[in-house]
Amino acid sequence: PGMSGGGAVMDHTVHVVDTLRFVLGVEVGSVYAEVGAFFGTENVDDAGILTLELEGGVADGAFATVDPSWSRGPGYPTWGDFTLRITGTSGVLDVDAFSRSITTFDHGSGGTSWTHAVADPNALMLDDFLTGGGRIGADGEDGLRALEVVLAAYRSGESHAPVAVARS
Repeated sequence: PGMSGGGAVMDHTVHVVDTLRFVLGVEVGSVYAEVGAFFGTENVDDAGILTLELEGGVADGAFATVDPSWSRGPGYPTWGDFTLRITGTSGVLDVDAFSRSITTFDHGSGGTSWTHAVADPNALMLDDFLTGGGRIGADGEDGLRALEVVLAAYRSGESHAPVAVARS
């Protein structure tokens, strides 16, 4: 826990919550989570599955599922991944952040498009942080909202029941 600031739920969920809030303009109303240690860590969660109920924005009333697990064993080609799929009434958006690729599918036209980002998003984020540039990264309020979701997820993991996200 000291190295990661928590377990896998703490480590990965914050990034997904930031992304959902930024892309969809939503807040998380409640969380149902199953959390455990299945991949060999001791005294910390290394696996979980979360269902988030979304409020506001374009996805009001929708839900998201998050797998924050540390499930990549030694020898796997990358240390982790960050993939995101948003499925809506108009189409599907697939993002693979590590490969910097975005795939979109339009239900109406049946067309698919692919985009590849040239710039390294980690380098852009670090440069923004170090230079005090524009708003690429999350701010303090974003961090608080993400932490509130993580804490609700841990409470849900203990109770095995949905937990409302308490906002400060």
